[in-house]
Amino acid sequence: MAALVLLAAAWMIFLAPGSADDGIGSEGPSLPEQPVALGGPDPEVAPSAVHTDNGSGRIELEPDREAEFATAGGVRGSVINSQGNPVPGASVVLNFRPTAAFFDLSSLEPSPLFRRTTNQEGIYQFKRLPSGKEFEMWVHHENYAPTQGIPVSCVPGEEQVLGPVVLGPGYRVYGRVSDTGGNPLQAQVRIELQSRTARAGDPAKQAENDRALGRIVYTATDKDGGYEIPRLAQGVWTLTATCAGFGAGRIMPVVLMGEEVQSRQNLELGPEIVLGGVVVDANGQPVEGAKVSVSRTRPRPLFGADTLTGKDGKFLVEGLPEGVYGVAARAEGFSFGRAPRVDSGTRDLKIVLEALGGVSGRVTDPDGRAVSKFQVEALRINRNTAQYGFTGKTWDFDDPNGNFMIQDLENGRSFVLLVRSKGFAPTHSAGFYVEGDIVRGVDVVLKFGGRLTGTVTSSVDGKGLAGVEISLHGKDYDPNVAHSLFGAGLDPNNLPSTSVKSGKNGAFLMEGAFPGPIMVQVHHPSFLPYFRSISLGDGSTLDMGTLRLEPGGVVEGTVYSADGIPLAGGRVYLSRRSQEGGFLAKTATLDARGHFRFQGLPAGTFDLSASSAKAEATLLFPPGVEKQVFVAPGKTSEVKLTVPR
Repeated sequence: MAALVLLAAAWMIFLAPGSADDGIGSEGPSLPEQPVALGGPDPEVAPSAVHTDNGSGRIELEPDREAEFATAGGVRGSVINSQGNPVPGASVVLNFRPTAAFFDLSSLEPSPLFRRTTNQEGIYQFKRLPSGKEFEMWVHHENYAPTQGIPVSCVPGEEQVLGPVVLGPGYRVYGRVSDTGGNPLQAQVRIELQSRTARAGDPAKQAENDRALGRIVYTATDKDGGYEIPRLAQGVWTLTATCAGFGAGRIMPVVLMGEEVQSRQNLELGPEIVLGGVVVDANGQPVEGAKVSVSRTRPRPLFGADTLTGKDGKFLVEGLPEGVYGVAARAEGFSFGRAPRVDSGTRDLKIVLEALGGVSGRVTDPDGRAVSKFQVEALRINRNTAQYGFTGKTWDFDDPNGNFMIQDLENGRSFVLLVRSKGFAPTHSAGFYVEGDIVRGVDVVLKFGGRLTGTVTSSVDGKGLAGVEISLHGKDYDPNVAHSLFGAGLDPNNLPSTSVKSGKNGAFLMEGAFPGPIMVQVHHPSFLPYFRSISLGDGSTLDMGTLRLEPGGVVEGTVYSADGIPLAGGRVYLSRRSQEGGFLAKTATLDARGHFRFQGLPAGTFDLSASSAKAEATLLFPPGVEKQVFVAPGKTSEVKLTVPR
């Protein structure tokens, strides 16, 4: 239960709010083809036909993700209203859902959205979704409140039929906007659903999508200062009112849950506070086009705004409520400038931006010939650990002489460069310290690296295993401590991430492998991981022979509601007991039959629990849903869980 409480706390941060219907419906008629939707690849087209995002909203699938469509699964269901009538023209949107109990924030990337529109019978259908993926569902129609639908667990090679998603009138927020004297104001009112999922990507595109899906709603007050916002989804919202000449007003959170469907929220706007100043460089010259962000830290609720400096470096942020603000400024070629505690009403703030430092050098092969095409990644050298730190900064170069110059590194820091080029092993530069200028002569001689070959087979029947991942780690890599609550940590020996997958007969070939002492990890979801320590010389070839994987244990079963109905879209949590050693936690979304399956598990005792989609949306975890499961090597443990009311 302690782990579950911790999980619930993280879910408060990471999971999107909403509601779900747990019923199981009957099959309906097939849908006609529907167009690709909001900013993502169309699951009905071949991945090779999806192009790079060039403003059209289509995102390229990386080559190794094409395999996700090889054994795709399908989903269909219906959208109805509270009277049981079909709702045609409803948007049904799917986006990837985190599948680990705590996912790796360092690997967060923009999530594609897949969308279909219900036909005249209220039916939607996704024919080809990436195999093995789990999805959040959001359903929107302009005449109803939007809602979080039934989470989807894609079953490869199957078409699942989900229960109906019910759209209703939802919640209503209303009230009055006035000044401190009680006089009505002609104000703009904005309400936004707070996202509990960490998000990556362009904030402007996210806001555009959220507005189209009913997660951001605007309105204006009438002559008496009154406003009304109907058809709101269940969840936690932020309400903001603005009016020229007044400081903005905000109420956060506005909690719309339970049976109380109306919420009166009055906003009182005080005098307008204007915060201004100038942004200059180290020589006192104005910095034009710097982005200045202000964020109120006291009192709560938080409030923020952005603006840009003019040619004279000056900025002015209007419409602020009274309080204490943090101010940050950033411009291309400069490091961040900050003023942590600024009283509202300050107009003579001065922020000095220091020019970023940089590095230049040349990349060659072991024979001294220039390498023309290469990628450079900057890694931070930390003071208190031997592990390098990520900066998130990479650059691609194409220079016939192998030259590079980077001027985007923070001053007062030590860095090392990681250089990658096709046909070579990833190679680190020497370390260097940046202080206000270009550090020159940081040359990198690429290593050819080693070649690894071998074949991966099953110990059960001796047949080759396809799709096995072979990855390289440092010699001190420990899989029991390599993953924290928030995903994979840095390699203890700073070994660059390198991996390949085995072919149809289980054979693999890795070229350009990082030379030196290495831990090789062999992983397949149905088998126990295999580890071997090797030493690989630069330019050498090592045949690892036949690597036989032992089958892991399996825990599978079905979760039912208290009424005996399979709990489609619910969540199952599996965690290894602490005394078993090492952190291991997995989650799974229940498919349309309430079924789940965890495979490739080591032997030991695990705690298993489940919750319904509705309970998860409101973070209610009823007692009595946990079970202990003993996993034996190569054996399957079948479990039945019933979630109480």
